[in-house]
Amino acid sequence: MPRLRAAIHLIEPGARATDHARALGFAARVLAESHALNRELFWISDFQAAGFARTLTRFPGPWEHARVYLVPVAPARRSNVALSEASLAPSEDGAALAVTAQGFSAHAGDLAVEVRGAGSDQVLGRGFLAMPEQGEVSTLVPLKQLPEQGGVVTIGDDALALDNRRWFAAGRAGMLHVLLREDGPPSALRLALEAGTPVSGLAVETVAASDLPSRIAETDVLVLNDLERLGPVELQAALDFYRGGGALLIALSRRADPAFWNTSLLREIGAGELGPLAVAPANAAWRMRRAVAGHPALAGFPARPGEPLSTAQFRAIRPLSPGSRSRVLLEFDRAHAALVEVPHGLVLAAPLDPESSDFAVSGAFLPLLHQAVKVLGRGTAAASLIPGQRYTAPASTGPWRIEDATGRDVPSELVASEGATRLVSAPLERPGLYRVLQAGAVRASFAVNPDPRESDLATAPTDAVLRAFPPGRALVLASGRDLARRVREARYGRELWAWFAALALASLVAETIVARSGMPGRATAP
Repeated sequence: MPRLRAAIHLIEPGARATDHARALGFAARVLAESHALNRELFWISDFQAAGFARTLTRFPGPWEHARVYLVPVAPARRSNVALSEASLAPSEDGAALAVTAQGFSAHAGDLAVEVRGAGSDQVLGRGFLAMPEQGEVSTLVPLKQLPEQGGVVTIGDDALALDNRRWFAAGRAGMLHVLLREDGPPSALRLALEAGTPVSGLAVETVAASDLPSRIAETDVLVLNDLERLGPVELQAALDFYRGGGALLIALSRRADPAFWNTSLLREIGAGELGPLAVAPANAAWRMRRAVAGHPALAGFPARPGEPLSTAQFRAIRPLSPGSRSRVLLEFDRAHAALVEVPHGLVLAAPLDPESSDFAVSGAFLPLLHQAVKVLGRGTAAASLIPGQRYTAPASTGPWRIEDATGRDVPSELVASEGATRLVSAPLERPGLYRVLQAGAVRASFAVNPDPRESDLATAPTDAVLRAFPPGRALVLASGRDLARRVREARYGRELWAWFAALALASLVAETIVARSGMPGRATAP
């Protein structure tokens, strides 16, 4: 037990989500490599249900040759409230913070919320969450001003302190820089990209052909919208940007010249081949449908492949035959792709003009566009990363650094993959606000927050955990003051020497009494 106490004191709590299978896998490897005769594992845990798969199956490992002792440790309280989302949102009076919380057997009622700037004691806003006992609730907290780089929203202490605060990135450093190249008056795509700026997290700059080469260096995502063709100088700038790891979104509509695009950018990125405009028969139209499941750009939309993305109808489309390096995310039918993914690039072959479709005014267009751009720029459409994930973004060669909220450097490196260079960090372990610096200047900021699944403190039944081991190889030891004694008994059997000693003493006394009673009495003297 002293060694056990010392080992527990050396454990440093982390922010990663509980993963029982991974921990048992590590224990199984250690036991398999052990040369001891008695291979034993003492598993001391609250057996949090969130750390298991939805269906408990047999745990892999050398359990046929080992003994497992389960020591359940019940949490003091299971009632918990977790902040699960915090993101900037537009409001009538300016900026606001959309805050979402989840209750797990919580106390129903109003819960106070406070927003502060990162590294500052200045209160930016206060509000309330009408918490239910179980489930999710959201509120909009008006902000006095936007924080320069980001902030943190907090609630009162409860069973799990880890999820009582949530960080968010803001300001120019927390935004993706989008460079838009299009001709003519502002298009529906431009208006959608600019909607909600700056709280949307996108900083959009529209440039003419002559300005693109000089403005592309500080860009995270380049968007080329409904262009007939590119001039030689801007085409070379776009090619250099993509080859250097830059993210690219190409929207092909009525103006696009197949002869130009098929021999330039589409061929370079391996997206496929563009065909002439296709018009649907009278009283017919195409619908945009999901072709794959699980892609981050499609989060929040119907999940199953084949389901319509929205009710929007397309009376004309640009046929796009996918290339060998591409993957179809959305399609009009099996023969006509709508959204194609290539390495650090997307191609949208869906006309947005009113004559062709009503997709631009549907409820699906703006979130799809914003999520697609965010996935291209930072690999995810989520407002923050979770502990254990890596930060990754397109990057040029040169000195780059990532630092955490305390100013400590986070290990990172420039990685060349699929013809692109990206800045990739080590797994991020601590929640907080991080900064990305290029040559000493702040280039971006991002937040890391706990996985909301970790906030559910409900435990798995010990019977179900026992059944995940081979029969007879696992035993439950209830924790308590006499745990050390019961561990010894489980390992070596119950100590019976005291009982045998008492029995021997009783036998000796009984034998003495019997012997004395059977002896003949002494004769009396005359």
